[in-house]
Amino acid sequence: MNLRARLTLLWVITSLLIILLLLGAGIFIFHQFSPSDQQILIEVLSPYRFHLLSPLFFLIFALIWGAKWFLEKYWFPLEQMLEDMELIHKVNPSLRIETRGSSQLKALAAKFNKMAVNTALAQNEIKKNINQATWRLEEEKHLFEALFENLPTGVIMTNPEGHILLYNHQAEKLLGKKKGLNPGLGRDIRKIFESSELEQVLQGLRSQLAESENVSERSFFLERNGRPLKSLAHALVNQHHLLEGFLFYLEEQASLGEFPDSQEVSLMQERKISNNIILR
Repeated sequence: MNLRARLTLLWVITSLLIILLLLGAGIFIFHQFSPSDQQILIEVLSPYRFHLLSPLFFLIFALIWGAKWFLEKYWFPLEQMLEDMELIHKVNPSLRIETRGSSQLKALAAKFNKMAVNTALAQNEIKKNINQATWRLEEEKHLFEALFENLPTGVIMTNPEGHILLYNHQAEKLLGKKKGLNPGLGRDIRKIFESSELEQVLQGLRSQLAESENVSERSFFLERNGRPLKSLAHALVNQHHLLEGFLFYLEEQASLGEFPDSQEVSLMQERKISNNIILR
């Protein structure tokens, strides 16, 4: 049995109970009289029995009509509105609510439809902004990758434990292709550099970072394939001043002397950029 049938049955039962209650009250009052008074009452009221019963029939009709009016104007339209809202929420957001109920329910449906239109417009605007932001992010990502790969300076980024997260082609070129010493994602930078100074440099950066809020950096030298490499180690911190990793710049020492106007400027610019790196 659905909800509509249950409500109709409940209203009928309630109406019958009210009628039976009124009849019971009348019978109880009638039996309060003595038998002679009861006989007199019957003789007096008998000619007017239709007039006495007509209010009872009117009450029955009023209850039935009132139940029908309430169900058709309020309950059934409200039930249909709830079903339509469920369809809009789960199936098709473009659907709109239509009701034949009372003026209050019609006003409620109109406000909900207006809200649904505004919500759809807002969602479309959000999707548009997300698509534009995604496109711009992809463009910036491709630009960063192109610039990163073509830097004249080798760049390696690691996590706080020293495992490589990112490196460019120039870093791979400067470090060479020797087995076990070439950079790779996830590899330990200590094994790549083979430098006795590296552990001291990293520990010094951690200590300096713990003592000061300034982003710290230190330089040291490597030797690879008979060539001296100058390395600049830089600590990366987040907005809470917590260590997030390390950034290493690699340059051939001879290159720095031969091209002071280009390579030195490049390295100084990169150091300036790294001084402003705060991971979000």
